[in-house]
Amino acid sequence: MARCLWAEYFGTVFLDEKRWAYTFQSYVLLTRVDQLLQDDSQGGMHYVRIVERSIYSGKYCFAQVAKDIGTMNDLEWSLYKKFWDRECVRVIERPVGFVYLRTPYEICYNRIMGRGRFEESQITLDYLQALEQKHENWFMHKKGVDDYVLSQPQLILDFSQDVLNDNVLQQKYLELIKDFIAKI
Repeated sequence: MARCLWAEYFGTVFLDEKRWAYTFQSYVLLTRVDQLLQDDSQGGMHYVRIVERSIYSGKYCFAQVAKDIGTMNDLEWSLYKKFWDRECVRVIERPVGFVYLRTPYEICYNRIMGRGRFEESQITLDYLQALEQKHENWFMHKKGVDDYVLSQPQLILDFSQDVLNDNVLQQKYLELIKDFIAKI
């Protein structure tokens, strides 16, 4: 079976959050599960899959923040969790590790604003701070997620630096990721 390695970061798109939060989170979940199933069906039993955002961060971070800030109501949150449980069992292979690209929310905000994408223009510092807190609870404080997820190995990389323009840091992180994969 394929070994799954999930990379976590935060940042998402909402225009009318209250109206679309549940729909958007459900769609993201559905498309990510479909992507994983498609990858599995295309063969390859001995590879590592690295994804940018996992179904786990959807549940434990993005959808939870939507519930916490009131853009997803109690009924929608309950439906999302049931949908998540149903979709999650379709993915046969569970992750064997997580890579957390740890980035302070202020830096994420500056990077998002620097990209100048219209669909990201409504993202607030408060929203990013809430997402950071969920990720920190998961990866640094080991709380707020299921025991199975907490028991998986984690590699935490500091992405507060300008990784895109620092070839030395890129090489260092690449080696750390290779070593991490070799050990899981």
